[in-house]
Amino acid sequence: MTKQIFIVLLFTIISFSVEAQSSKPTLETGTVENQFDYLITESERFKEFQVVNRRWLRKVKAQVLDTLKDVRTELSNTQNLVNDQKKEIDALKTELEETNGDLTDITNKKNSISIFGQNIPKGTYNAIMWSIIGGLLAFLLLYIMRFNRSHAVISKTQEALDRTRTEYDSFRERMLKREQELGRKLQDEINRNTNL
Repeated sequence: MTKQIFIVLLFTIISFSVEAQSSKPTLETGTVENQFDYLITESERFKEFQVVNRRWLRKVKAQVLDTLKDVRTELSNTQNLVNDQKKEIDALKTELEETNGDLTDITNKKNSISIFGQNIPKGTYNAIMWSIIGGLLAFLLLYIMRFNRSHAVISKTQEALDRTRTEYDSFRERMLKREQELGRKLQDEINRNTNL
């Protein structure tokens, strides 16, 4: 049992020492802030001044410049991406405006009828067409009424004409008979007067 406790203690101590070494900042690893902290803590002090090893300064400078270069590259890439997305958004907005314009045109065409190159709303078109149909029906009814009245007048006139013809024919026959009678009487009188 003591052996096991000893092994556990040994592993615990080793792990703490490895952890302490790995968390200690260096110039080789860590963020720029950690590297500056390392410079400040590890540099020597002389009166009120901090004496920093030149090699360390060059190394931090190179790493800071590399970091700045990476940040600038990333910023440039991000800016390019933003510009590309802005262009795409502008193109999509333009396309959306065109689509909305087309939709408005299609809606207007759907709600109107083109006659002689003029777009007339369907309501107005229907009103005009029903007015024309109503006018034509009224004209047709008027024509039918006038036709029936004229037909009635013609029928009455035809009946009157037929009556007049019948009367005329009977009058003519009577006059013809009368003329014939008068002609016979005249002939008889002429014949009598010649015999005398």
